[in-house]
Amino acid sequence: MTDPGTPQRPDLDAMPEEEAVAWLMEHGDELMTEGHRAGPGRLVDAEGNEVMRQITVRLPVGLVVRLDAHAGRDREGRSGLIRMAVVDLLNKLDAA
Repeated sequence: MTDPGTPQRPDLDAMPEEEAVAWLMEHGDELMTEGHRAGPGRLVDAEGNEVMRQITVRLPVGLVVRLDAHAGRDREGRSGLIRMAVVDLLNKLDAA
């Protein structure tokens, strides 16, 4: 049964890009609540995969060049390296 407060997900691939982005900007946070809690601060989808949320990060050009040099060797590319670095930093901060 669908919660009446949860927006119906349209076929985003069939929508013009601007329309899809506008829909996601309006309903993205509501869709996050559709996930299942898998622990503090974690949401997983029906298959058990952690729900990802896209963010934008501004970095100096020199840092991006260094990141790209290493990202080519990582199967997840830039995003994978940034996720690993953020997790490492947060683990250190949590342990402090």
